[in-house]
Amino acid sequence: MTETAAPPGSVWSHVLGYVSVIGPPATVVTALVFYFGWARAKAQAEWMGLHVNLFGYTTRDFALLSISALYLPLLLLIALAMLWVWLDRLLRRRIDRGAAGRWATALPRAALLGAGALIGLMVVLLFAERVYSPLYAPYLVTAGVLVAAWAVRIRRCAAAVEGPRRPAEQQAVEATLLLVLVALLLFWGTSNFAEARGRGLAEDLEVNLPWLPRAQVYSQEPLGLDVLGVTTHELGTAEAPLYRYDGLRLLTVSGERYFFLHEGWSVEEGTVVVLPDDASLRVQYGR
Repeated sequence: MTETAAPPGSVWSHVLGYVSVIGPPATVVTALVFYFGWARAKAQAEWMGLHVNLFGYTTRDFALLSISALYLPLLLLIALAMLWVWLDRLLRRRIDRGAAGRWATALPRAALLGAGALIGLMVVLLFAERVYSPLYAPYLVTAGVLVAAWAVRIRRCAAAVEGPRRPAEQQAVEATLLLVLVALLLFWGTSNFAEARGRGLAEDLEVNLPWLPRAQVYSQEPLGLDVLGVTTHELGTAEAPLYRYDGLRLLTVSGERYFFLHEGWSVEEGTVVVLPDDASLRVQYGR
């Protein structure tokens, strides 16, 4: 007696049940968005010689910062997923009609060889210790795992045309484990990408410094800014002193602090000027 095929909805209901043990989807997504924004901000701050906590970013700030770190990976992953679904459905239809022929055997074998090649390439990249190796390695492993899983699935689908199919619960367990493994690999790769994005933004500041808002800081008390490129002008009188500081570029305002870069700032030798955002200072901006 052969087993009937499990409805797809039955399999995915089991998968969702297993995944929900981790936590509500909205909570998990929020935590991931926060983490990627934090990883991007942390890498940028450290590349500039600062600690990320100095900026006083809020959860909303980290969520906004994560957009630049997640946009490109998500765009590419969604495009590849759409292509994969289209190819999978095309081959599945041919298998169901019995028209796959040798492809049902040859294609999975080629896919398994390709998966092994991708994982082998990842090992080579990691041992090569190239600058961009950590960016590509996790995605190569992910591709290898998915291609191997897809090859096994196609072979099972071809075999199930003439024989019994596995129970829905068994399929759900395998799908859940595969989903968790792929999610961890993508988390690894996207985290590396977010950190690389942060370091790249820090380095880009040297080139884009002239495009940052020019700032003039006024204070009734001397600020003691002994920084290259910053000049001090005494404008007031002995009874009403007033000091103006030129040569500053506004980086950001966060956590009730101004963050300025000076003219000629660089990652290797630059200084970040941090001043309080309160009534003791007056700041004027311009081009």
